Amino acid sequence: MKNSEIIPHIERASTWSLSSIIWTYDSFVIINSGIKRENKKFSAERKKKTLDKISKGHIPFQQSLLTYLVYYLGAFAENCKINNIAFKFDKKVTSNLISYFFKTVDKFSKDKNFGYQESSFKLHNKIYDFNKSIIKAHKPSLNKSEINNIADWFINNYASDLFIQRVFIGARHYFYLENTGYMNKVAGPGKSNTRALINLKPGHFDKFIGTGLNKKMSLRLSYFYMNMTFSEGIFKNYLNNSNKKFKKILKFSKGPYLHSLLQKKIKK
Repeated sequence: MKNSEIIPHIERASTWSLSSIIWTYDSFVIINSGIKRENKKFSAERKKKTLDKISKGHIPFQQSLLTYLVYYLGAFAENCKINNIAFKFDKKVTSNLISYFFKTVDKFSKDKNFGYQESSFKLHNKIYDFNKSIIKAHKPSLNKSEINNIADWFINNYASDLFIQRVFIGARHYFYLENTGYMNKVAGPGKSNTRALINLKPGHFDKFIGTGLNKKMSLRLSYFYMNMTFSEGIFKNYLNNSNKKFKKILKFSKGPYLHSLLQKKIKK
């Protein structure tokens, strides 16, 4: 298949991956703070503490480099399967895929209407926009050698390591469910019924043996669950099996991961 024919499928996977990650950030960092509620009233102290917490909420996402790249590569693999596209994860293909993910991050940065960008709110007549911080958190500015290093590590380990498999197959599973009408059956066309959507549990586990999705967890919370459950194992695999360890990759993959967001809410 020509590059011009496969690019839309790469873009779909990278846009979906980053959008679902940003949705997770918006849900757990911003919405969970209560700051988006209508008729909200925050004391000066609570406002300061809440905004400070939100301003740091992107950090666990930023520190999950290897996890979100495995997640994206799984989504791409499933998109190819859905569209009957044959490919192989060799070094060149994988390096190009990783590079394209970061190009997609740039598209989000340059166009506020591209992908899911709802991480903003109005409080006390002032607009606060945190889209830039969560988008930038997925732009570690890796050089060619660092990208090639991740590609080498991935292709040598993704088929055998339990933790990589859970996120890779889990992303395939999640992408399949969202892109084959499973979610629309419950939440309506365009997934408009948000309450039904958040309560929807994943299905079709027989099609994705080894998936990291949880039968008891909302499908929408899949990235959160997989990040907090498997990221440490993925990082340890890199430490143990990568031929060379790059400082920047270590820095942005060592955590803290998303379980650090499970803290008590700020009191009024």
